[in-house]
Amino acid sequence: MKKGKSPQPGAPEPQSGWDLADAATWRFEHDVCERLARQLRSVGDAFAWRAFGYHRQFILALSRNDPPGPMYGKAGLPAERDWVERAFKEDGHFVLMHDVTNCLRIGDVTVWDEINPPRTEEIKTNPKNRRGAQIRRINQARAAVRDGGPLPGANTAERLHDLDLPLRAHLDILRAAADQAAAQGVHATTVPGVRALTVVDQHACTRLGLSSEDFNERFRRTFETALTSAGIAARRGELNWHATSLDHTARDPLRVPWANYPLPPAW
Repeated sequence: MKKGKSPQPGAPEPQSGWDLADAATWRFEHDVCERLARQLRSVGDAFAWRAFGYHRQFILALSRNDPPGPMYGKAGLPAERDWVERAFKEDGHFVLMHDVTNCLRIGDVTVWDEINPPRTEEIKTNPKNRRGAQIRRINQARAAVRDGGPLPGANTAERLHDLDLPLRAHLDILRAAADQAAAQGVHATTVPGVRALTVVDQHACTRLGLSSEDFNERFRRTFETALTSAGIAARRGELNWHATSLDHTARDPLRVPWANYPLPPAW
């Protein structure tokens, strides 16, 4: 496109209706499709976390590969779909295809039944073409979870360790803050442990007609009040800051999917 050439034969029809000769059209189309794919894979991630009973060690072990590429046109896709349907219809087993997730990157599918632990499999159209490297990584992931062996990868010092520390999540505070932000655009509150939380609902800000200046002032004032209530306003230079966004969906395979949070789907 940058050389002034027309799109190659068979190129998809842009859904935006923009100029086919403009490279910006194709960048926009790519960005939209990439985001849609991540949103769909975030649903697959939620299936994976729930099916594994929210045990993070399975995700840690099976995520240690490059991100999945496009499913469309994948040579082994029909074989994987047939395998999934057969396992369900004949044995009643739930099977999750890894390509519909972002967090499961080793192997092609994982199978759950009522008796055995989850089983990850590599599916090939021709059984003779099974790749030894992939099988080794599957076996490494299995051994890392069950036997404490090294995680898949070159560094054999990387292993899973259980910490005898309870995790305390304040999801009730997050839920209440998100509810307020949905009405006000911005809401901040304190969190136990000398912390403050601010939630921004961009849809609400748009609905309320907040300009950039209005938003910045509301955010500053709201957050400053929360910092003061938490007793940390005077310690700004010492604070640890952490921010997250819905746009992080299905990027980091170790993040718990938003769909697993006990929040209304719109949030």
